Amino acid sequence: MAKANNKIHTAAITQRFLLLCEEAVVDGLCKNRSAFLESVGEYQSNYSKFEDGIRAPTLEQIVKACELYGYSANWLVLNIGDKKLKASDKKPLEGRVTDLEVQMNRLRRIIEKK
Repeated sequence: MAKANNKIHTAAITQRFLLLCEEAVVDGLCKNRSAFLESVGEYQSNYSKFEDGIRAPTLEQIVKACELYGYSANWLVLNIGDKKLKASDKKPLEGRVTDLEVQMNRLRRIIEKK
């Protein structure tokens, strides 16, 4: 059962990651989807793999996307809180990586309990 829940959570994270991509393009923060993927260290040709659920963003890509485009890792990973970071919420990258790791561990424990 934990594997099924894990796939559901991963799919939800991937969908929010793709939403972030679309919003970054619409808001003019990056030129297009390809530019977004390249900015987070992904090959532009893999966009359809994200859409089809074949590929999910890595922790490093999530951190990079949040860093570059001002999104909350709590929202992206756990779907809690505000989607965008307020200026006062922005921390140095190291602090946000630590926060994200804590949230990912919390999510793993929740999934393992189910």
